[in-house]
Amino acid sequence: MAELIENIFMDSFKREFDLGSMTAEAQDLVKTMSKQQNADFASSSGGHFSAESREFIAKESAFRLVKALSSKNATEVDRDLLQQEWNKIVRDFYQLNFWGQVPQKSKPAKVKTEEQKRMRELAAYIWVAFQAWIVMKLIIFYFGIEAADNPQESHWLLYAAILFSFGSLVLFAWRKFKKEE
Repeated sequence: MAELIENIFMDSFKREFDLGSMTAEAQDLVKTMSKQQNADFASSSGGHFSAESREFIAKESAFRLVKALSSKNATEVDRDLLQQEWNKIVRDFYQLNFWGQVPQKSKPAKVKTEEQKRMRELAAYIWVAFQAWIVMKLIIFYFGIEAADNPQESHWLLYAAILFSFGSLVLFAWRKFKKEE
């Protein structure tokens, strides 16, 4: 989420102000500002902002910074001026009650990307495959060999291992079937 907010800030800033004509120091400071959105705007708000509020704050802060720098030529903008204007924007954020954004008492749930969802789904399949192909096969082989070596003894551990292996595969298939519905 932090990277998304960083990109929103930078895109909003670049759309209105020529970042390339600024000094290297000033460009680095703007990039640092984009990375410190959480620290500057959420550290003492008394709660957590939703994803939509954080996006609004990133866009609004970029807009206000561009507005503050609009009277200057991009080559005139230096690190000190940027830092002064940024401090004013952060101070304004707190003085104007978070620009109308209401902090939540509990931390909002993280929004997972499609890739993160796919990886989480894939992990379940990998675990079941590992369990079925490696772990359970070794356990069944071990108890099978023990049962062959001692035919007079009870083979309940072998049957329990087979039942567990089959049961875990059925449970996995049932959960995935229910999830698809």
